[in-house]
Amino acid sequence: MKMPKKKIQVVECGDQVTDEVTGFKGIVMAICEHLHGCRRCAIQPKVGKDGKNIESLWIDEPQIKITKKGVVKGTEPDAALTGGPKSYPKNNSKDPR
Repeated sequence: MKMPKKKIQVVECGDQVTDEVTGFKGIVMAICEHLHGCRRCAIQPKVGKDGKNIESLWIDEPQIKITKKGVVKGTEPDAALTGGPKSYPKNNSKDPR
């Protein structure tokens, strides 16, 4: 049986998406590209009806349908807040390089 070709889409962080297999819905929070090309997206849903956070899921990009582009806008990370990059004095024995 020949499978129909799927329209190529580029999922980006901040997109609102739905998993076509499970119906899981949320916002793409992270994208991971594996050594042999598989891209997986971390999908964070809204809080549950009980007010508790629901754990995010990693889902293969081809089974994700974008429902709305750019719902959440990211920001450029501030190195002072993220802990990197750091420089060490040349004679510091704790220099990890």
